[in-house]
Amino acid sequence: MTMRSLLQTGFRCVVCSLLGACVFPCCIGAQSIQLQHKPYIENFVGKPKVSGNLLVGLRFGGAEGNDFHPDAIALHITPKVGGRSACVEISTRDGLYYAQNMYSIPAASDKLMPFESGTTHADKLSAYKIEDIAVTVRLVSDCNAPDKGEIVPPVMNSPSRPPASLVALVNAEPDRLKVALLRNGVEAATAQCKSDPTAVQISFTSSCEFSGNSALAPGSYDLLIRVRERFATRDSHFSVQLP
Repeated sequence: MTMRSLLQTGFRCVVCSLLGACVFPCCIGAQSIQLQHKPYIENFVGKPKVSGNLLVGLRFGGAEGNDFHPDAIALHITPKVGGRSACVEISTRDGLYYAQNMYSIPAASDKLMPFESGTTHADKLSAYKIEDIAVTVRLVSDCNAPDKGEIVPPVMNSPSRPPASLVALVNAEPDRLKVALLRNGVEAATAQCKSDPTAVQISFTSSCEFSGNSALAPGSYDLLIRVRERFATRDSHFSVQLP
């Protein structure tokens, strides 16, 4: 590491200490979840493409209005998550940016750890707000695996345990959606979906928040996304692991 990098890192940690908040990995911990392969796979395009995915992101909320920092996406590692491989996908609401990379999650337990970031577009990405970024962490052996795998929501720019709200970013209009968490076939929580009419909505349209769901116990859930079509409804199911 160069002297300039050391000074920048030290300055960031001092800022974190003064503000009592963390937006940089040095404050979360020196260790990070490592990339399996380099270089970092990402694309910033001039002409956005409409996302073909229904569920574009799932993360813990509580950071809306804050700037996005690509090096401060963290995962709360539990025994069911530690030691596994994960595909991490990042996309901007306007569809200009997309990244897809494989990571090896260490066998640490009950620890919040940031993902290593190899982006070359940090300056552009830092101009986005948290609510304009979708992140999906899937426990799979390969990003191209036919199985969606279990989804584990990350934490954005926070040094503490996951906040009380869970946010699903969905590529469908909010008035056509029902988004719910099921456990053992029973509905445990229902999200409120909304859309930002002022935003460029290419990658995802709706932000669906499970507010006040602090009573949700850790473990496995079934995320139901029901879309009302013209003559019928379409149900999609996603396996979710909550810390």
